Amino acid sequence: MFQGDSRINEKDILWEELKSKCPIGTKIKGKVVDVTHFGLFIDIGYGHRPSKELTGIIEIVASKSLPKDMALWPKVGDFVIGEVFFFRENLKEVDLRLVSVASKE
Repeated sequence: MFQGDSRINEKDILWEELKSKCPIGTKIKGKVVDVTHFGLFIDIGYGHRPSKELTGIIEIVASKSLPKDMALWPKVGDFVIGEVFFFRENLKEVDLRLVSVASKE
């Protein structure tokens, strides 16, 4: 009888590890990898290579920390510090509040 694929997905393992190591309230430093009309996508350093597989997102709607003027937002390549405030299980994304723009070190 076939019971389906029992292999554990690497992304699921990384996701559970991230939630365990970075609970709500944790500050995370990451690199801005995309800027959209609704917010910033942040590479928070999980995974074996830079990718959007596990990202943090700072949304303009959910974050009063982003100025209304997009010209004042951090740019792609900038480093930011965000505070974890929600985990999006279905997308495997971390909602962050922008704390500050960080140095590149």
